[in-house]
Amino acid sequence: MALDNNIFPLFLKGDAQVLGAAAGATESWNGTSSLVFADGIDANITTFTLGDADLPGTIVVVRNITATYTVKVVTTTDFHTDGDNEDYTIADNEDVTFMWTGEGWALLSTGSSVVSS
Repeated sequence: MALDNNIFPLFLKGDAQVLGAAAGATESWNGTSSLVFADGIDANITTFTLGDADLPGTIVVVRNITATYTVKVVTTTDFHTDGDNEDYTIADNEDVTFMWTGEGWALLSTGSSVVSS
């Protein structure tokens, strides 16, 4: 198996990018952090655009941390080859995880979790 056919995960250690968007706002990934906490602070959907990464293997986790509001994550990748970039709407305590392949974003997981003590 050739090494150039493999992509190793790369977790960027920059401070978490925290989004606190206004009504219907659109924000973009800063390219320095693998953690994005989206805070949809109003009834309108906050849109977060995940642009291309610099390095293959870059992982980005986007988590919605606000109850009752949704966040739409838009990628620059057309997973279904239908001519449209893909988007995912995540509700409270849901997340979506992507990895940059060097050519586009690969969807690794979607889901939610509840942490209790």
